Amino acid sequence: MKNILYTALLTVMFITIVSCNSNSSSADDTAIIDTNKNALSSPEMKGDANFVVEASNGSMLEVALGMLAQKRASSNKVKEFGKTMIADHTRSGAELRAFAKSNNIDLPTVLGQDLQKDYNDLSKENGDDFDRAYIAFMIKDHTQDIEEFKKEAESGNDEQLKAFASAHVPVLEEHLQMAKNTETAIK
Repeated sequence: MKNILYTALLTVMFITIVSCNSNSSSADDTAIIDTNKNALSSPEMKGDANFVVEASNGSMLEVALGMLAQKRASSNKVKEFGKTMIADHTRSGAELRAFAKSNNIDLPTVLGQDLQKDYNDLSKENGDDFDRAYIAFMIKDHTQDIEEFKKEAESGNDEQLKAFASAHVPVLEEHLQMAKNTETAIK
């Protein structure tokens, strides 16, 4: 019963993300970032607010793609990887939303244009083609995420956010290794 409720909640969240205006643009992300100019008390905190917005948007994409993997993947290993992405990025997204709320940072509610394009491109694939494209995207994406989270952990200004980023680097590194292992398994 618990799994059914969890799956239903994730499905509703997925439908909300995907069915919202797919014409949202990078300008939308810029508007949110501009809105956040007053979110944190000092000018040096603006980079932290931008990190929160970008990381939140990335988590939304990871969850949406994980759900897509549940439907489109042919490999059980890819489906398992997608399930892990849903669980882990739902948790990190919730942490980011809590931080954003306590620091008056507006977060995107739909994917930005670039991320929506990534989602749309992957949604056109099925079976083995989806498996290869999804895992290749996850390797690229997690490699970039690790760099961004390390940068925030090292040079961010908000101690709570630096701790969040630092704590999530090993999780992202684990995801990257899982993706690489999955890529090897599906070849």
